[in-house]
Amino acid sequence: MKVTPRQKQILDQLFDLYHYNEWKPVHYSVVADKLGISKWTAYDLLKVLEEKGFVQSNYEVAEEVKGRGRSSVLFSPTDKATELIERLTDGALSRGEWGKTKQSIMDKIEHLDEVEHQQLLKKILKMLPKE
Repeated sequence: MKVTPRQKQILDQLFDLYHYNEWKPVHYSVVADKLGISKWTAYDLLKVLEEKGFVQSNYEVAEEVKGRGRSSVLFSPTDKATELIERLTDGALSRGEWGKTKQSIMDKIEHLDEVEHQQLLKKILKMLPKE
């Protein structure tokens, strides 16, 4: 299934937050805040990614509420998303090196000129699964 650049951005942010949240599901509003988009846009994009098998949603009630109250929708990456990220990072994720790997990639990207950015983006988009 094809993943659009916007969906990839959402998936990347979810994965980062999931990692930094000690592998716990993340509320869609947190993803929205980090990306500077509305929480409804984030929710809709996460639901599309869920349909494609890249994320899963969980409904949880806060422990303080116990028994009553509105549940929160939390999202986490699926094994399919993790496999994609591991492939793109040459397995660094499975060795617990995601933070270092991401920083290394960001440092390299920072020094690219505009033409090199475009070439890299084209290569990355070719690697994404198609519908």
